[in-house]
Amino acid sequence: MAFKANIGGITDIAGSGVDTLGRLIGFDPSRLTHPGANEEHDILAVSAQSGVDPRFIAAIRLAENGGPGKQYGVLGIGANTLYAQLQGAVNTIKHFLSAYTNDTGTLPVGDDGRYTPDFIYYVANGGPSHGGWAPIGASNDPNHLNENWISNVLNNYYATEVIS
Repeated sequence: MAFKANIGGITDIAGSGVDTLGRLIGFDPSRLTHPGANEEHDILAVSAQSGVDPRFIAAIRLAENGGPGKQYGVLGIGANTLYAQLQGAVNTIKHFLSAYTNDTGTLPVGDDGRYTPDFIYYVANGGPSHGGWAPIGASNDPNHLNENWISNVLNNYYATEVIS
């Protein structure tokens, strides 16, 4: 089962050529230390273009909540703007989607259309061929924040819905 690229609800309004994005219910930018002006829109638009679940992107954004150049916790790729961080996050998720299926022989999406908790655990800790997003005990995590990453992402993910 492939994740549908149109999950954000992008539709053409009566042939006008105007695209309308849905809303991310549960994504509250006021919880972010450095929110972007159009962050919800950007998440939905990049999701629609990439086929990555916008609820998962939003959940990671809320869990990471980093400062400038670290909003999504994507490090080492020169992504210093919010939009570059978003693109880096989506590219990283796409890599994990492919690697997970190769490493486990199972699909990362459950019957409910959401990524499975096993896939989210895999994203956090990595697999045989690569490291994870937030592995416990990582050298760049001296305050042990990664210990809460999976539960924070899962809570945010299941609290977020997309509506048109």
